[in-house]
Amino acid sequence: VLTLFGVAFFIVARFGNPAALFWAGGYLCAALGFLAPLLHAVAPVPMVAMTADAAFLSAFLFYSHGLTTHFDAPRHLVLRLGIAAAAYGAIAYAVFVAQSLRVELFVSDIACSLLLATALLSSWRRSATWVDRALLGAVVFVMLETTVRTIVFFVMAGSLAMDAFIGSPYAFVMQVTATIGALLLALTALASVALRIVERYRKASEEDPLTGLLNRRGFEQLLGANGHASKNEAATVVADIDWFKSI
Repeated sequence: VLTLFGVAFFIVARFGNPAALFWAGGYLCAALGFLAPLLHAVAPVPMVAMTADAAFLSAFLFYSHGLTTHFDAPRHLVLRLGIAAAAYGAIAYAVFVAQSLRVELFVSDIACSLLLATALLSSWRRSATWVDRALLGAVVFVMLETTVRTIVFFVMAGSLAMDAFIGSPYAFVMQVTATIGALLLALTALASVALRIVERYRKASEEDPLTGLLNRRGFEQLLGANGHASKNEAATVVADIDWFKSI
């Protein structure tokens, strides 16, 4: 499912939306993260854990950059890269030194939430449509789901061994809830990106690219659908300027 969404965003990006490229990268990285347990047959558990965490951190880096690009908000890329690097260092300590699954998952999931939070704070006031607000709501849901789930696991879980994670109830819950969040995020992001593309083509078909004024198609559309002004006051001026085409 995540791979299909990644491919869908790549297709949408061909229509000139740069944010879709980052969304595509995020979903493909997330798909790799969920596939990482397959490496357990050929690689030791610590390497599998580090591979999965790298994939998920990369996914949330792409998500956050796609969000700020979509809303043309401040990127704060250095801050997010710093969060991801610090988290990956702490994960390496938890995996190789402390050998603590609780700490590893806590650091990884909280770092992913922080990456989204930085982008959300930059983009919050830039939503213009209900689809944009739905996208931000999906981001909030993913943040809350990730944070609450990892805190509950950190508090309630005992000394679960790292090699027992794949068959644990937490792994099952994580896949179910994370998939729901990924679906909500993907659907709202696709809708918001698609509407941006449609709006861009609509403006290109109804406005003069030099002056930004309505062309004949846009003018007729305005009169047909929205041909009214506030307080019922309106005016139409028709003018003929000689040799205007040569100008």
